[in-house]
Amino acid sequence: MRRTRGARSFGMLLCVALVFGYYALLSFGSFLADNGTLPVALALWLPNFAFGAAAVPLLLRARRAES
Repeated sequence: MRRTRGARSFGMLLCVALVFGYYALLSFGSFLADNGTLPVALALWLPNFAFGAAAVPLLLRARRAES
């Protein structure tokens, strides 16, 4: 199979979007911690929880595709 140039561009765009989303969630968590809305540890782990929750269905889907 030959990959087209557009497929590589889409992957790079997706990577940049994910990094930006992680950074935005981290900044939002820092804001919540500064305001005292959430405990510091929970607020700074917010992006990890969000990305972990998004990864679970993707991993289950990949597991089903293999069998």
